Amino acid sequence: MPNHSTPSNDPAAHTWQSIERLVDEVADLSAAEIPVAEFYSQLSTRLMSALAAVSAVVWTFQDGRFVLEQQIRLGESLLAELVQNQGHLRFLDRTRLTGQADLLLPQSGATAEHSAANPTQYMLLACPVASDGETVSIVEVVQRPTTDPETQQGQLNLLAAMCEAAADFHRNERLRNLLAERAFWEQSDRFARQVHAAGSDRDVAYAIVNEGRRLLSCDRVSLAMRAGSKFRLKTVSGVERVEGRSRSVRLLEALCRQVAATGERLWYDGQAAELPPQIERALQQYVDESHVRLLVIEPLREPASDAEQAKPGVQPIHGALIVERFDAARDERLKPRLASVRAQSEIALSNALRRRGPVGRAIRWLVDSRGWVKTSLAIVAIAALAASAMLVPADFTIEARGQLQAEVVRDVFAPVDGEVSRVLVQYDEAVTTGQTLTELTSAELDLEYERLMGEKRTTQQKLLAAQSERVRSNTPSAEDRRRLATWSATEKELESQLAAIDQQLAILQRQLDLLMVASPMDGHVQTWDVKQLLQSRPVVRGQVLMTIAHVDGPWIVELEIPDHHIGHVYQAVEEAGTELDVDFILKTDPDVRYAGRLREIAARSTPQEQGDAYVRAVVAIDRDAIAQTRSGAEVVAHIHCGRAPIGYVWLHDLIDAVKTWVLF
Repeated sequence: MPNHSTPSNDPAAHTWQSIERLVDEVADLSAAEIPVAEFYSQLSTRLMSALAAVSAVVWTFQDGRFVLEQQIRLGESLLAELVQNQGHLRFLDRTRLTGQADLLLPQSGATAEHSAANPTQYMLLACPVASDGETVSIVEVVQRPTTDPETQQGQLNLLAAMCEAAADFHRNERLRNLLAERAFWEQSDRFARQVHAAGSDRDVAYAIVNEGRRLLSCDRVSLAMRAGSKFRLKTVSGVERVEGRSRSVRLLEALCRQVAATGERLWYDGQAAELPPQIERALQQYVDESHVRLLVIEPLREPASDAEQAKPGVQPIHGALIVERFDAARDERLKPRLASVRAQSEIALSNALRRRGPVGRAIRWLVDSRGWVKTSLAIVAIAALAASAMLVPADFTIEARGQLQAEVVRDVFAPVDGEVSRVLVQYDEAVTTGQTLTELTSAELDLEYERLMGEKRTTQQKLLAAQSERVRSNTPSAEDRRRLATWSATEKELESQLAAIDQQLAILQRQLDLLMVASPMDGHVQTWDVKQLLQSRPVVRGQVLMTIAHVDGPWIVELEIPDHHIGHVYQAVEEAGTELDVDFILKTDPDVRYAGRLREIAARSTPQEQGDAYVRAVVAIDRDAIAQTRSGAEVVAHIHCGRAPIGYVWLHDLIDAVKTWVLF
């Protein structure tokens, strides 16, 4: 960097110091965040001052031709010569292709066809401004002629240095644009997450205006919603409550109505040309009231389906997004940002309105319409509906679920602990009373049997020995008579032991006989894949091995009536004094409806694992009416409990819940 504080009387040194200051100024200018037009205006002004040039021109290359973007002090005649002369345009094209600073002397190249030419009386200096390998513009200086080669080269070098600074400006501008675009998408993502995370439509509206104001960098964002044929201002950024009676609010609502009628965006930046008279009149009234400098009203539509994407503008408008600025600053990034906000707002609002449901939409319509006639009609309609709900009777039914099964069903239990050695039947096989179904083995019973048999043999041998000893003594002496008495007592004791062992063996034999598990009745095996289920499996006493059903006899439906509904059924039975009618369908054949009679209701409730309880009930049915009876088929039944007001029929679950959890 030069030392500007050092004084010098040398004209050459002073010139170089001026050039260095100029280069520093342009370098600082290239880092400034200013519009492109302003940058080239200041650059051209400094070039003309430094080179004492006649004029400066900035060209861009668009669609295969050169376009004049900016010029300073370029006369009309000279402008015509530069723009219309093909030789001059070839000079610019040569500069663009070579990427180097170039120079043409006055009146040069005119005799050569298809070559660069200078038709003017001035010397032309041109240099391309390149960014990322692409020519952005060409800066051309119209200079008084000179024949000094060093002066010409110096002027070219200075022009090249200025164009290099211009290239830095474009690189910095592109970097700023990339950073701004990245920041915008981050803000847009945050905006989308916040508006879609909001719950009610009012929360969504607040999120749209407040977060949208930050994203659009404007002074105020408002949201108006359609209410019948009108629009009502719902939310304004930074305002907790909208004053609906305010003149500015009413004017803005009227303007939104006119804009929505056209279905097009309104963009006002100080000029209201080519607008329909009704919009222009409403716009002027609002501008006079609010003094807004920039106003955008963007209609919000229902999101279009895939089939409707090819027909833009056919979706109904349910709201309007209003963007306002009170300064004259122009921002080219507002339009793409507004498009992103509009798209997310349309989806979020549509989802919120859909979640509100018909009742909420009706209430909101009553509030938003601000019309006493509509409100009165709606109140009358609601009152009539409530009276009908309380006075018009309808059939009252209680829904219950259950299973279709044979009336006579028996479970077969394991009589003792053991292991299944053989399974002699299979699913749906017919069996008779006493028929062996499965054989069990018990190691404990077998071991006990062997022990008792061994003990019996030992006792029998002792008894034979005692009897032989008693018989051998024919002429007993006094000592022998004493021994004989002892053997007789031993014999009686052994006979008693042998009798006790026989009793134990008899009991054990009965237990062994139980290992042959027999059918308790005639019927069919209802357990699926019973061999795979039981073969070689250990079982314990009381365990269910299989189920036998008398499928050729009567069939029933066993229902599980929810405990909170059983009171209605009991009351209906008491009032009717007879069995209640039941309609039911099989889930395997839901198109056919069957009839039955509620024959029996259990006296106690049965708890479920989920915490609810149910009461078992039996429905007698006509077996012949069912084409295919399948044990365990799921049933959905409606128990007829008489008649009740239609409102109670529709809402009895809600009414009972209120009585239980609120009033109790």
